[in-house]
Amino acid sequence: MEPRFTSTSERPIAAVQRALAVLDCLAAEPADLGTNEIARRVGSNASSVSRLLATLAREEYVRRVPSTGRYRLGLRLVELGHSALARVDLREVARPHLIALTAVSGETATLSVPGEETPMTVDFVQSPSSVRSVAQLGRPAVPHATATGKVFLAYRDVKRDHLGADSSMRAGAYADRALIAYTRRTITDTRSLAEELAGVRAHGFAQAMGER
Repeated sequence: MEPRFTSTSERPIAAVQRALAVLDCLAAEPADLGTNEIARRVGSNASSVSRLLATLAREEYVRRVPSTGRYRLGLRLVELGHSALARVDLREVARPHLIALTAVSGETATLSVPGEETPMTVDFVQSPSSVRSVAQLGRPAVPHATATGKVFLAYRDVKRDHLGADSSMRAGAYADRALIAYTRRTITDTRSLAEELAGVRAHGFAQAMGER
């Protein structure tokens, strides 16, 4: 069913839609594409697509490769992407998800971001339960004794591995230091921590039950 538009200002501009379709087409294909191939994929005639490509190339949204006459995305899009990211408020984006998580689980949901050594809480939605975990803005999460901290270590280690780090670094910055025992359930040796982090990567989540 075609979408209904309540006013003329809401009606899409066909030329703009075709230009965006061309950009989406180039973004979906890692190889450079010729005019006829792009026209076929977007369902438009080659003459119209050729004019769109010329305009987009003039403004550097696409780039024509002189040796082949084919097209690829242009660096102007990188500038736009950086500009868009600079305006993103992570807390604003995450807030609806935190609310939904708390509604489904009945538990406090927190948003944490990586720091140099530990992740830090930047937003949270408190559980409605009378018995609940207490979240605090700016509070660092102990890496080896909290679920958030274990996720931080697990995926920071993946980055280390991609950079060629030795597998002995599986416990991240904690491989060469003593692990403080906050409770009898706290992991206190690096081998066990490395196994725990491997489990986090395998399952996509971490747990910490009475470890701090």
